Amino acid sequence: MSATPVLGSRPRFSTRSGGERPDCDYLIKTILLGDLDVGKTTFMHTYLHGRCPAAGAVPKLGAANGHKTVVYHGKRVKLTMWDTAGQERYRSLTASYYRGAHACLVMYDVSSKESFDSVTSWMESVQDYNDANSGTVTMLVGVRKTRESSQRAHHVTEVDQQRAVNLSSHYQIPHFTVDCLNDPSSVDFVMNTMVTMVMTKAMENSNLSQTIRPYSTKLEMISHKGQGRCSGCCNL
Repeated sequence: MSATPVLGSRPRFSTRSGGERPDCDYLIKTILLGDLDVGKTTFMHTYLHGRCPAAGAVPKLGAANGHKTVVYHGKRVKLTMWDTAGQERYRSLTASYYRGAHACLVMYDVSSKESFDSVTSWMESVQDYNDANSGTVTMLVGVRKTRESSQRAHHVTEVDQQRAVNLSSHYQIPHFTVDCLNDPSSVDFVMNTMVTMVMTKAMENSNLSQTIRPYSTKLEMISHKGQGRCSGCCNL
């Protein structure tokens, strides 16, 4: 992980089981972007299930979305995750995929220079489909994939990580590297940081604060000596 933003004290996160009431205090739509086979579906599966899926267990095509509820400062935050489901092969993603996204994770395979070179194109699509005032949080995520050899599984790295850091600095977004197989917690760290960034940004962006509340309930803001504060909804 590199170029991590300074976010203050680290919040406590926990998960809610499916048996508890399904409502939530906040709803965050997260979309995964990147070339085919960079590890988007594996990333999502690892986050939702806490472990990397077995080889061949995750389909490359077909509808792919899921959700998970975490508790952030005592409030239930439901994360809905949307995968491109193979449509990226034909660049056939529509505006509906991007619409209403609160966070965009632009992903590349650290062993594929081609997938990294495509990041610029994916960033352009994010900028084209998202209003500059929407408050959408964007992150650059490099996925470290395990390659099989005759002797043992090993990692192959082709992308110079300094290039990745420089690119993230150019777009003024954080950059992370994750290893779904050997370090599933790296995936949790990215998602927890994303939640923190969205919730923090909602304190400052009225457009974002209105859309993360279910049932169109607005996040009430109180101005105090020129600083925004959240009234009765989260502890930041």
